[in-house]
Amino acid sequence: KYEPETTDRLATLFLAGRHSVLLSWGGPAGVLPAEVGDRKSEVGGRKSEVAAPKPGSLAAQWQELERKGLKAQTIGARVAAVVVNAKTGKTSLSPNELRMILAGQVRDWRALGVPDGQLEDNTIQLFMPALKNPISQLVYTRLGVTSVGPVERLDEDAEILSAISMNPNAIGIVSATSMAAYGSTKSEARNPKQEDESKADNPDKPDVRNPPSDLRPPTSDIRNPISSIPLLTPDAKPILPTSPAVFAGEYPLTEPLIAYIAPSAPKTASEVFLQSLHSPSAQAAMRSQGITPIP
Repeated sequence: KYEPETTDRLATLFLAGRHSVLLSWGGPAGVLPAEVGDRKSEVGGRKSEVAAPKPGSLAAQWQELERKGLKAQTIGARVAAVVVNAKTGKTSLSPNELRMILAGQVRDWRALGVPDGQLEDNTIQLFMPALKNPISQLVYTRLGVTSVGPVERLDEDAEILSAISMNPNAIGIVSATSMAAYGSTKSEARNPKQEDESKADNPDKPDVRNPPSDLRPPTSDIRNPISSIPLLTPDAKPILPTSPAVFAGEYPLTEPLIAYIAPSAPKTASEVFLQSLHSPSAQAAMRSQGITPIP
């Protein structure tokens, strides 16, 4: 959750030497949003001019800390996943296509290559978190969306995923960790060994895994009615929000979580802290907060 007052207060304490470690979303601009730029535009990679900080300002203190040996290490990322109902037949989108959907400039699946007749209703139905949700803000910022089109907003990612699964013409945005957890839950829901044992104990129980063909829905509906789809690079390479793609800088809908280590921090203590973030318990805790941990 981004609170400017809280961020500035923590930055002040960190710069004053009261804390050895400061966690920040998105780099110096996330620590001191009013005063420090990251010298690079968030969208399109265009260079931007950053005025010299005023003497004594937080930005000037930050630059002084950098000169003294401030260390920065990415420890995770906030990542947005693009999810569609499998019945749309869409297997990828370009960032520009997604931007037009979010802006309401494209509202019909047929304009994105879905064959006429594949869907009963070709109207694109978009589900997203609340406007102030960090995932929504991340996507709008990265794609340069300034005017938002029709969208149904839900409080929880689980609600969004459920809504997408129930609407054949749906697309939505959720945290990549929520989508990964949803996939794990679906794959764990069916345990063949347990089902075989149950069948042996109850020979009269119907085999729900192999219903008659006339009652069997499409395979995609049985196993994965929704899926996270890749975004296309300029050379049409599909990129999914996997950890390697995220931390290699290939997947665009990400915001890094950076740990800043003060030059005055004890070396051993800071190393132990950073190493502890790779423990299974720490990484599980990060995922539970919507953070994709660095491998």
